[in-house]
Amino acid sequence: METRKLVVAVALIVLGTFEGGQTGAAPVDATATEQHHVVVDEATQLFVDAGLELPDDLAIVFERDEPVCRGRSGWYDPRTDPPRITICVPDTNARRQRETLVHELAHAWDAATLTDEARVEFRVSRGVPTWLDTDEIWVRRAGEHAAEIVKWGLIVEPRPIVTVPYESCAELAECFEALTDRPPRGRLCVDAEEPEIAELGDVRFR
Repeated sequence: METRKLVVAVALIVLGTFEGGQTGAAPVDATATEQHHVVVDEATQLFVDAGLELPDDLAIVFERDEPVCRGRSGWYDPRTDPPRITICVPDTNARRQRETLVHELAHAWDAATLTDEARVEFRVSRGVPTWLDTDEIWVRRAGEHAAEIVKWGLIVEPRPIVTVPYESCAELAECFEALTDRPPRGRLCVDAEEPEIAELGDVRFR
């Protein structure tokens, strides 16, 4: 399989659509660990349970090579065949692996689902200049806002930190519903329970 030739010392898992329309993971590389399978199963099941359809074919790589990762937690690359998600979070942090994977799966869901019109409407509502133009910093890309908000709306226990600006959980819920046409899963947090604000560079995000 061509994808296997592109990766070295990684765990590679490929998603496919199975009978009944369910999305699942099947190992194609012996270095995939039991934890990787659990993380992938949990992350993809969140989309299945919410009725959010992922692409039929999607490669997920758990990368261990720091020169490849370059300090990044993960990324989605639609240019490969099949499109590929790379996760660089260490195996010592399964919860962060899952949160990162859900964020990147949200990019794959966006690419397969959202219309250009929907992207423009969401971008304007967020007040940022681009969807995913890498000439803009991360927080000024509406596609990253969308992936963070989808992640927040799918993961219930505990709610993940959202690293884009927002005023309240009600705002996040409205954005999630605008993107997915359904409410977020589980009980919404109240403002007093919102995650601590994390500082990234000179900009503060919740």
